[in-house]
Amino acid sequence: MNYEIKECICCWYDLLGFGSPFVESSWDLENSRCEINVHRITEIKDRFYGVSALGLGKSFILNDGVINTMDIMKTESNTLFEVRKFLGGLINDFSKINAIEKEQVLPGIRGVITCGQRYDYIDSDYMYTPSTGEIITYYPKEFQMNTAFSKAYIMEGSGSKYGISDSFLYIDKIVFSKIKWLLDLTKDYTVLHAEEIANNDSYTFNLCLPDNKVFFGMRFDAIPVHYDNKGIKTDLYRLKHYVCCIFAPQGAYLN
Repeated sequence: MNYEIKECICCWYDLLGFGSPFVESSWDLENSRCEINVHRITEIKDRFYGVSALGLGKSFILNDGVINTMDIMKTESNTLFEVRKFLGGLINDFSKINAIEKEQVLPGIRGVITCGQRYDYIDSDYMYTPSTGEIITYYPKEFQMNTAFSKAYIMEGSGSKYGISDSFLYIDKIVFSKIKWLLDLTKDYTVLHAEEIANNDSYTFNLCLPDNKVFFGMRFDAIPVHYDNKGIKTDLYRLKHYVCCIFAPQGAYLN
């Protein structure tokens, strides 16, 4: 193999029910029925920029959805902590968007986080016209060929037929495997991985410091969605609560 394949983690989420007003208005943005979509995007656009995850990974906004991706490099010992910050930022942005939507009695947002690989086959991000400097083609390296994005997009779009329902964030079990894969790189901290079923109704995934303080934790429905479609066979866990704080005691989760 004479080309470089990079491991990555990727999230795709988009607004639920966004297509209906377009269909009802025959896809005419000047139709009054489309005003609700313009309003929805305007209300949550700051979170679509990935404010909380700024500085880690790359984001790409596409209509009513956003892709966030970050390379996972096993040669760098700080990657685990960057992944923790990246995940925490994504979850926080997702939660804020859903809160804004729910306040206005709107359908909310749904997303999937998974891992995969990427290959950038063009060594640039865009093409421009030299005479004017105007960009005429976009092809961000991080999204040129990204199987993590493809998988997240397919799974999220599968809908309730495949168990992906309502305005929730689903996390692929491969994410847990990648975090464990990175654990042996930590040198500045001793990290204890804790994985448990709590009260028979939730699955908990914690990363703890030696004093039992959680610096990143997620709690999910105990029973995952068993997903098998288009070559993707995995378990998806529906997020219930999370904590992303280096001083949080075990059991202290945010909604």
